[in-house]
Amino acid sequence: AIYDEYFKPAASVLVCGSKTPNEQKLRHAARFQIPAVSADWLSACLETGEKQPFSSYLVPLPIITEIVPPEPRSPERAPADEGKTRRAADTAG
Repeated sequence: AIYDEYFKPAASVLVCGSKTPNEQKLRHAARFQIPAVSADWLSACLETGEKQPFSSYLVPLPIITEIVPPEPRSPERAPADEGKTRRAADTAG
C-alpha cells in the first residue's frame, strides 16, 4: 500500500480516521466510485497482515445526483503550457 496525504482519483480507498469524515473528500470518493472505510479497516489489515474486505468497514458516501462538467480552458492556456506554468511557479521565490 502507498499512503498519500492528498486524495486523488487514482486512490483505491479512502480511509476515514474520524467519526465525522471530510465531506468534500467523501463527495469525491462517491464521484470516482472509490470506497471509503473507517480506520478500523486499516487496523484489521495490519493485525491480520492481509487486505480485509471493505464491506464491514464502509463509510456511507453521499449520493451524487448532479453531473459537473469540467471547467472550460481559456484559449491562452493550452494543456502543453500547464506544465511550464507549474514548473515556473515551483521555481519562483
